[in-house]
Amino acid sequence: MKKLATLITLMAGVGFAFGQAGTTLNFNNNGVAVGGDHKVYFDSVGNQPGVVGQNFQAELYYVDPVTSSLTPWAASISKFRVTSTASPGTWSGKTVTLPPGNGLPSSPIQVDVVAWDSTLGGTVAAGVGTWDQAKALGNVYHGESGLFTYLWANTMPAATTDTQLVTMPAFAITVPEPSAIALSVIGVAGLLFLRRRK
Repeated sequence: MKKLATLITLMAGVGFAFGQAGTTLNFNNNGVAVGGDHKVYFDSVGNQPGVVGQNFQAELYYVDPVTSSLTPWAASISKFRVTSTASPGTWSGKTVTLPPGNGLPSSPIQVDVVAWDSTLGGTVAAGVGTWDQAKALGNVYHGESGLFTYLWANTMPAATTDTQLVTMPAFAITVPEPSAIALSVIGVAGLLFLRRRK
């Protein structure tokens, strides 16, 4: 009976430990040998070699299973490679662990990768400039992969692809063009101004 009680206690402890664990993820898009193209491009997918320059940053967002909201994970923020890199379109990432309760091996989660120009139109201070700020400014390169499923695989023996972003699609960062409505408003305002001057 004592052996059974000890075994149950140990199993409960292991279960608790796993329940507190987070999801491990290799936040890199370089060296992912499966799943097709994972690069980030300027303006459109496949356009030129890809994004370069350390003013560009990538960050991981994940769908929090408790709140169902898309949540940024600041610990993942990584810079893209220098302009002379042999791997354009990729960032210098790191292995990150999402907060406890956000998945275990073989438990899929929804994630999103965002990228932006952290100079925010020339105003750069170390680490200042977020994706939300880039979106709000509108005239700054920014973009996102869109939601995709990440599965922390648990193969035996372990494989390098277990924690890679093998399902991340290639995506582009763009500077949004002024909308047709905004341009037409400017055009009408210009015509009215010219008419008033006559």
